[in-house]
Amino acid sequence: MAGKTRVHELAKELGVAPKLIIDHLHGMGFKEQSSASAIEDALLPGLREALGDQAAEYSRKETERIESERVAAQRAKIDAAKAAAAKAARTRAKKAAEAAEAAKAPVAKGKTSLKGKAGAKAAPVVPPAKIKAPVPAKVDIRPVAAVTFR
Repeated sequence: MAGKTRVHELAKELGVAPKLIIDHLHGMGFKEQSSASAIEDALLPGLREALGDQAAEYSRKETERIESERVAAQRAKIDAAKAAAAKAARTRAKKAAEAAEAAKAPVAKGKTSLKGKAGAKAAPVVPPAKIKAPVPAKVDIRPVAAVTFR
């Protein structure tokens, strides 16, 4: 296909959307329908000149859009980290308060303090039974008779 360039190739070269080139071609009277359509090489200098300013503006706007998305993603990451740190701080404070409350509450002799179970008794601690080591099985070792193959 000598002498022809695809719309999407020109768009990539100029850094603009293919739709912008197609709209410009429609304005010039050509019926290019898609970004895969071919453009005659004779039209390329005119298109490059006409779209040069628009390409620079499009490039600037695209750069701003990408930068704003990057900043927004970075802000979201920072906010998530702050929220996680705040949650961890609340959890630590709650546990410290519970520990301080447990230390203040007097424990009567012979009774245990169990959360949420009034009057419950602690189970007695039973030492584990002594475990005997396994006895190895006896292995009978006999010489093997010689085997001959024919």
